[in-house]
Amino acid sequence: MWIFLNIVNLVDFPFWYTLKIPFYHFFHTKLIFLTGLLRSEALAEVVEIADYLVLPIPPVAMD
Repeated sequence: MWIFLNIVNLVDFPFWYTLKIPFYHFFHTKLIFLTGLLRSEALAEVVEIADYLVLPIPPVAMD
């Protein structure tokens, strides 16, 4: 998971910008980590609910 977050950081941030503001980069990493955790928690909830809801409903094409 950390490797994935680091890749996200590299894509999100130019390297020179990271060197310029290391503290901001540090907090930004923590923020991405926290939002990632929240997202995965929310996704788990959605999947759990969807397990109950989707079974009786025929599949619908998603955009």
